[in-house]
Amino acid sequence: GMTPRWHSRVEDSAAVKTWSLRRTLHAHTPARCALLINAIGAESDLRYRKWATTFHELTGRELDSIQADIVEALREGPLTRPELHARVTDLKHVPHTGWGIDVMGLAFQGRIRLQISGSGPTRFVGCEAPSPVDPLVAKTDLLRAYLSAYGPGTYADFAYWTGLAMSSVKPTFAALMPELAEVSVEGLTGDRWLLTSDVEEAQNPPQVAKIKLLAKFDPLSMGHKVKDLWLDPKMHDHVFRKAGQVEAVVLVRGRAVATWRAEIGKSAVIKIEPFKPLSQANLKAIEIEARRMAKRLWQTPLSDIKIVPTP
Repeated sequence: GMTPRWHSRVEDSAAVKTWSLRRTLHAHTPARCALLINAIGAESDLRYRKWATTFHELTGRELDSIQADIVEALREGPLTRPELHARVTDLKHVPHTGWGIDVMGLAFQGRIRLQISGSGPTRFVGCEAPSPVDPLVAKTDLLRAYLSAYGPGTYADFAYWTGLAMSSVKPTFAALMPELAEVSVEGLTGDRWLLTSDVEEAQNPPQVAKIKLLAKFDPLSMGHKVKDLWLDPKMHDHVFRKAGQVEAVVLVRGRAVATWRAEIGKSAVIKIEPFKPLSQANLKAIEIEARRMAKRLWQTPLSDIKIVPTP
């Protein structure tokens, strides 16, 4: 378990939606969001500023002015993007705001987040940044949490998962080294690190379920730089597609055998793209798992499973 050394002043809620790991949208508990802001926020904001001032040709002073106006506009309450842009007119000249170029920097500073709602429009909410914590302490807490959930891992894995530069990752590992054990993983080259307290459990892992249908961007997909433990390298581009799309996958005994997508209406139709022909036994097991998921996740019956040729 992780002993938090941070304090969140983001208003209490079940989850905070914001740009964080790898500078992409995530939902976190308020405490974990505060940790991430203190651990990776400054470095992420620095990269954002470089992106905004070079690619989008804004000066640092212009960016500061826009951000101050955004914070001021949000004092009156949550605003949709069109409402925010109507109040901060300088945003009209900034391209690609749909990718977050308008508000992402403030998110990394912990001064803005996205309001979690149903199918309505996205609204931005102003908030107070969490109390600052020493960045190395925050990064060390984050690495401890990462290895507890994803270990064993490497320096490159933690850099990949967080989006941090290796120059930040190395001192973080050094700070946590008294709590770490060096281990090797069968089927992978090189050494990896694990919390010493987790070594015994890792040596006696629980049985892997035969069939799992993982979601897009599942933690298994995003937790490590090298995917070889669960994905044939030849199939990498079928799962990790262009424009950052990460497909949902079907696992059979811990290995990816297909990608899948769901079409949800009055009933659910699941389309499966196998990497190679699936046995009847595996297809039946996938159907059973798909029926269970449809009932639990979408509260709708499964009407069909379609096998689609892999492109």
